[in-house]
Amino acid sequence: MMDFTCQKCNANCGNCVGDLKFCTSCKTTGKTLLSAVDNKCYATCPAGVTVLVNKRGLEMCDACDDICATC
Repeated sequence: MMDFTCQKCNANCGNCVGDLKFCTSCKTTGKTLLSAVDNKCYATCPAGVTVLVNKRGLEMCDACDDICATC
């Protein structure tokens, strides 16, 4: 018999799945940009990653295209 217990996600995640650091959404205060690269939440996107608007109109971090020198 398996013992399933609920645990809190990483402090920056609004919701997570599987790994407690694998965010599916970010909290609405503080670090609010979900990264499509590593599923973590950031206040600003890390280097090599840019802010894009997804299909739902939410801003998120995503990898720059390989053909770009900077983005």
